[in-house]
Amino acid sequence: PGDEIILLTSQYLQFQAKTTTTVQQSSNNNSATSPFLLQAVSLLEEAIDQSPYNPHLKIAAIGIYSQLHAAHRALTIYQDLGVKQIQLDSCSYLILPTLIQGGLYTSAIKLSSSILRLHGETSKQVKDYATKSLRNGLLFKAKEMATFQREKMRPSLQLLHSKGLVMDAAALMIPSDLGSDIIVSSGVMKQKGKSLPPVVRLGAEKGFCGSDEDLARAEQIAIDAERHFNAPAIIHAAAQSSAISVDDFVSSDNRDMTVNYFEILHHNSHYLTQKEMVTESLRRGHMHGLLTRA
Repeated sequence: PGDEIILLTSQYLQFQAKTTTTVQQSSNNNSATSPFLLQAVSLLEEAIDQSPYNPHLKIAAIGIYSQLHAAHRALTIYQDLGVKQIQLDSCSYLILPTLIQGGLYTSAIKLSSSILRLHGETSKQVKDYATKSLRNGLLFKAKEMATFQREKMRPSLQLLHSKGLVMDAAALMIPSDLGSDIIVSSGVMKQKGKSLPPVVRLGAEKGFCGSDEDLARAEQIAIDAERHFNAPAIIHAAAQSSAISVDDFVSSDNRDMTVNYFEILHHNSHYLTQKEMVTESLRRGHMHGLLTRA
């Protein structure tokens, strides 16, 4: 019962913060961050210490830290939730926008890449399991898996959004942050004794100056764009949708909004709508298509 009281109290404090912010804006009074949000997140942090296995406390804290632009702490709490497998597609929306807004581009790429891998592996597994089901005479199971893959996974909204996000943030990535077991020696990236593709030196490491690498990179992007579960595939998605409106674009919103059911007194509105996510993703696809052709 104590956890529920903390959740209600934190929501009341968020409501107070929103009301105070509205009054300050109407009076053109630009003050510091509302202390109500700090009080709310302090209560949640204490509650998390006492109930470390309550996911609702952590989800509520992530929401407030997002408003406070404290991306590092929000990411730490999200990682403590242990989101994995199919939950990546349904719950990663809780943290992805915060990572971008907080400048944690490498973390955003790692999480988005996990979503891309999930969908790629699921596609292969569905084919294998459907084949086994047909051999065993379980036609309804094969149809069920094929329908799930075709209607839910392949047109996933979070998959589409992750592709655009990876393409946007790639230029700001810090390769050394991708993992402690990655070593860069003489321009070659190595991991566990294996040579990986050359480090893409963009953004802060090299700048956006043209070079001989640009042509090779553009050719590789064009090749990778042919595969549906690669990030550059967003370029094809944008090109194919140019003749239709955003409302007619087919996507499956697999985000699990029920994890926020505890929000009663105050509802966080910082999550993008399905239309906003589609529009943003297609815009990214068009932009990267132009950059690749240029």
